[in-house]
Amino acid sequence: LTFQVLTPNDKVKLGAAYTDPTSLPGPIEILSVQGGIFQTEEGDMVLHLHGTFSDKDGKVYAGHLVPDGNPVLATLEAVIAEITDVRLIRRYDEDTGLKLITPEPL
Repeated sequence: LTFQVLTPNDKVKLGAAYTDPTSLPGPIEILSVQGGIFQTEEGDMVLHLHGTFSDKDGKVYAGHLVPDGNPVLATLEAVIAEITDVRLIRRYDEDTGLKLITPEPL
């Protein structure tokens, strides 16, 4: 499992930023995962996920999943719902300094 969490950071506009990735040895139990599939301004697709997990001792972890750092042992079931009549774009926001989800009508 490889993930990041928010931590106070006075150097960014919002006063918090993601930590460097943390990796935990497996096996890890998935308790919940939620997120979205968005498009960037350049047209690339992005999978953005957060989750809660537990290790072999039952200790719980939570955070933002890091791409390519989370192999699955056997299967991972997912339900994906489509939002119609709107497109979700991740755009850079000057006020926050983050790429935020911006809905646009189709």
